[in-house]
Amino acid sequence: MRTFSRLAFGAACGAAMVLAAAAVWGMGRPASRTQPEAAVEWPALEKGFILLYDGRDTSKWKQAGPGRLARQPDGSLLTEGGMGLFWYAERPFRDFILRVDWKAENAGSNSGIFVRFPDPQGDPWRPVNEGYEIQIQDSGGPKNRTGAVYSFSESYSVPTRPYGQWNTMEIEVVGQRYLVRVNGTLVTRFTGSRSTEGYIGLQNHGGNDRVWFRNIRIKPLN
Repeated sequence: MRTFSRLAFGAACGAAMVLAAAAVWGMGRPASRTQPEAAVEWPALEKGFILLYDGRDTSKWKQAGPGRLARQPDGSLLTEGGMGLFWYAERPFRDFILRVDWKAENAGSNSGIFVRFPDPQGDPWRPVNEGYEIQIQDSGGPKNRTGAVYSFSESYSVPTRPYGQWNTMEIEVVGQRYLVRVNGTLVTRFTGSRSTEGYIGLQNHGGNDRVWFRNIRIKPLN
């Protein structure tokens, strides 16, 4: 009986030592790449809207020019470098309501949402010259500040939230009529003269301009 107890005790100690060694070895190993990522928690998608970026997959987007929009742990995209443009290459849009959530580091953080431009073919200036930019930069002049159609039409006001908090830009485009709302407030009315169909993109303006984007969704109207 005593011999059996000693054998059992020795086996139990050996097993405990093996488990402890395995645990220590496992602590030093990198996390498995197959582990599922945490769910991206964004506001509920409004009726009739489709997501252009779901917080994970950027395979339908392309970069024109230097820099990038880098995916963050919460699924948002942060501008880096520039000047460049991250654009949705899956399809162009004609009439639509586009809603984009963004937040800026400070009043001078510069970016923009581009609409209705042709395939840039690697040139970030083509959207500037052939589409329209809805500006993001609170410190600019009336035609160069948040909500303005850059250099074409001034914004009436800049109703953005404190820096670091999320805002929503809504761009409604029908024919040549452009309506821009910031956090539900109408800030710009504009009648355009350029193409009535094109792509959608987000600008990474420069190395010192930090702007985050998320929840990029659109409701086609035709």
